[in-house]
Amino acid sequence: MEASTAKERIHTLDVIRGAAVFGILLVNMRFFSSSLEVLRWRLSRWPEWWNAAAELFIDVFVAGRFLYIFAFLFGYGMIMMQERAEAAGRPFARIYARRLAALAVFGLIHGLFIWFGDVLFHYAVVGFLLLAFRRAEPGRLLAWAVGLMSLLPMLVLLASLAGGPALPLVPAPDVQARIALDEAVYSGGTYAEIQRLRVRDWIDSAFTHITYYPHLLGLFLLGAYFARAGLLHDVRANRALLVRLAWRVGAAAAAVTAAYAWAPAFSYVAGGPVVGLFYILVLGILMTHPVWERRLRRLAPVGRMAFTNYIAQSVVCTLVFYGYGLGLYGRVGPLAATAGAVALYALQAAASRAWLRRFPAGPLERLWRRVTYGPEAHRKS
Repeated sequence: MEASTAKERIHTLDVIRGAAVFGILLVNMRFFSSSLEVLRWRLSRWPEWWNAAAELFIDVFVAGRFLYIFAFLFGYGMIMMQERAEAAGRPFARIYARRLAALAVFGLIHGLFIWFGDVLFHYAVVGFLLLAFRRAEPGRLLAWAVGLMSLLPMLVLLASLAGGPALPLVPAPDVQARIALDEAVYSGGTYAEIQRLRVRDWIDSAFTHITYYPHLLGLFLLGAYFARAGLLHDVRANRALLVRLAWRVGAAAAAVTAAYAWAPAFSYVAGGPVVGLFYILVLGILMTHPVWERRLRRLAPVGRMAFTNYIAQSVVCTLVFYGYGLGLYGRVGPLAATAGAVALYALQAAASRAWLRRFPAGPLERLWRRVTYGPEAHRKS
């Protein structure tokens, strides 16, 4: 999500953002369709081999990877916005603070009234911390990024080696009772009943998000570092460097992915940024090949409307799974949910292309830009 005109856009970033929108949807389908307790305790609700295989694929190759790509792009976008604001003689810090404040409001509306799993509010909060690094040199950005992203994996690894529990020891009957309540209310409750549960789950998930704030800031800073270096501005010019980085990051990604077999929690928190960065580098390299570039450009419209598509996914999926819609909560297995995500994304890709033929930006992107720039917004559309 970033503000730029059509002429200024870096298409590689739009493609990467479009891929991230798909990966996030694949993971979020779990949260739309099942209780937080099922996911927190890794309970097997769908034992069939096809559902188990779909769940394993999401766990190993998707979960945490694409949300972290979004975080990387958030930091990348801040540097690009800063450079353009300063080139135009505009006060960047004030404009960006207004942009973050608007994002926080959007996030609260999304999280409290549509779907509790919102990340926009937390991106906005951590984004204010990112502002403190806007003058940092590339080396300092990278050092802080690596240091912050290492904290959580190290804590998880130490806890694992010490034999400590990954989760609080909540009695099983309490867990089952909460799952039963979630399934009864979300699948068949009124909007008011669901709203009370949604607020509870937003508060619950907010505390989890807060533990990831250092991790998130590290990812923002890693994106800022790449932007300062301009590594994705012109992927053809930087192809050799991207290939070298991809080999090194790919080796690390393979190692942390393999660790899933014996340390899934460590593999998740350590592998998210590493595997996510590997995906970014691979997409950047593929964009230097004419055939692949033509294929991947189909993702760009989704990326250009990432904000709109992210919120639209929540609206559509809650209508499918919640009681004020089709009420399919708790009744759809991982494979069917994955197929549904593919179908919804295909519809969003077609809708994004159609919208952008008529308008320069998505509806929520235009609103966000108008709030950010005020009367000047029409000159940036």
